[in-house]
Amino acid sequence: MVPRLKKYPKGKTRQRVDELLELVGLNPDEFRHKYPRQLSGGQQQRVGVARALGADPPILLMDEPFGAIDPITRSRLQDELLKIQEKLKKTIVFVTHDIDEGLKMGDRIALLREGELVQYDTPQELLAHPRNGFVRDFIGADSSIKRLALMKVEEVMNANVLTVKLEQTASEARDIMEQNGLDSVIVVDEKYVPRDWIELSDLKAGTGRVSDIISTKPIEEIAVDGSMRVRDALAKMLTTGLSRLSVVDERKSFKGEITFSALQQVVGDDKQLK
Repeated sequence: MVPRLKKYPKGKTRQRVDELLELVGLNPDEFRHKYPRQLSGGQQQRVGVARALGADPPILLMDEPFGAIDPITRSRLQDELLKIQEKLKKTIVFVTHDIDEGLKMGDRIALLREGELVQYDTPQELLAHPRNGFVRDFIGADSSIKRLALMKVEEVMNANVLTVKLEQTASEARDIMEQNGLDSVIVVDEKYVPRDWIELSDLKAGTGRVSDIISTKPIEEIAVDGSMRVRDALAKMLTTGLSRLSVVDERKSFKGEITFSALQQVVGDDKQLK
């Protein structure tokens, strides 16, 4: 509709539709000719984003775009919009009543009360230095935890982490760990994808190769993407019972490690995370 209103030629319109559908994660061949009633709520939201981008405007106004969908779909669409924003570099005015959504989505936040601007700051500054009681109450008592939603895992991970490879012998892996005073170490495959941790005690009794000793785990169980928010990584630790997670890039290659103790230091108060 938008390219037609802009009187784009048919060929340019089709090209723009396909570009934008791919951008929001919808297969053009499957979705190009569907009507709104044929789409799920999440798909309709994605099309809404694509439609807003149809004429390539310099500024987008998004008035509570994810307000009417379930929390899981909402979080996924927020992540996808942030990825789109990284590519397009558009200015987006994003209206929301959800402070967590505002902190996650915004580079700067304008907090309004009865039509008056109360505070206009970066999310970090808003959390660290609320201007008055209204701002403090709006943010809530868990501001330290909310700060974790502003940081990416790659910002707090330990990139200086030793690894051993699946094809290495148990004696080689054992020597690496003993020389570096390690009780456990992450195991990676030939593509540097993390597969599991191995304990020094397992290597002392084991022979053959590392691959003969450990049972490789799906990467989804033991790793997080470096672009993930720290709070989401913490949630994964709490639900899986793991005290550390491998960090990978978009190719699933090992980049480092994030630990529960490191997150405690980030917050600055161990009691906040216990």
